[in-house]
Amino acid sequence: MGKRALDRATKNISLSNLARTLQDNSTAKSLQRDLRQQLDVHTPVGPLLEHLNLEMENGEPDVQWLVCNPFALLHHLCEQSLRFALLLVHSLMLAGDFYCGSVVLYCDETTHGNVQRPDMSNELQCIYWCIPELPSWFRARNKGWFRFGYLRTQTQKNIKGGLASLMRTIMRYFYNPDHFNFAVGVPIRLGSGGSTVNIKLPFNCFVQDEKVFIWKLKTKKQQ
Repeated sequence: MGKRALDRATKNISLSNLARTLQDNSTAKSLQRDLRQQLDVHTPVGPLLEHLNLEMENGEPDVQWLVCNPFALLHHLCEQSLRFALLLVHSLMLAGDFYCGSVVLYCDETTHGNVQRPDMSNELQCIYWCIPELPSWFRARNKGWFRFGYLRTQTQKNIKGGLASLMRTIMRYFYNPDHFNFAVGVPIRLGSGGSTVNIKLPFNCFVQDEKVFIWKLKTKKQQ
C-alpha cells in the first residue's frame, strides 16, 4: 500500500480546506475551530477526537487534553480504504474470531520554532503508537506511526504525578475495562459497506529515550 493510497484513506480527515481557512481567518481561535470542523468524524467506536482529563498539581484546574481516538482512527482508515484494511488483517494472526497483533507506544520531546529559546514554551511531548506486525516498509513511512496527542512540556510538568501519571492515563485509555479496549477486541470494517471483523492488540512495549524512562520509572541515571 503506497503513500497515495493511504492519503486517500485519510481524505475525510485531511486538512483540504486549510488554504481557504488561512485566507478567511486571522485569529488562532478561528483557525482551531475550522480545523476541528474538518476533523469532526464519528465512528461506531467513538469520535475521532476526544478529550482526556489530566489532573494538575497544587490545586490548579484540570486540563482537557485533545487526543486522537485510536479505535476510531483504525475503524475510519479501514472503512475508507479496503487496501489498508486488508493490509492490516493480513499482517495479524488469526486466532478464533479475532485478528491478533499488539501495540507499541512511543513518546519523545520536540521543540518547534526557535530551539534556542531559554524557556520551554515551544517544547512538546509527542505521543505516537503503531502496530509492529505491520510490514517494516509501512512503519518506516511518515504515516506508519499513528498520532495520539501532543502536550506542552510545561503542562506535563504540572500534572499530578508527572510523566508517569500521563503514561498511566494513556494506558488506561487504550485498555479501559469499562470502555473500548484493544486487549478485549474492537471491530473494524473492511472497506465502505464491507464486512466487520474484530482485532485484538494487547500492549507490547514502550519506545522511549533514557530521559523519559528515568522520569517515568522515577529512577536514578546509571553512570
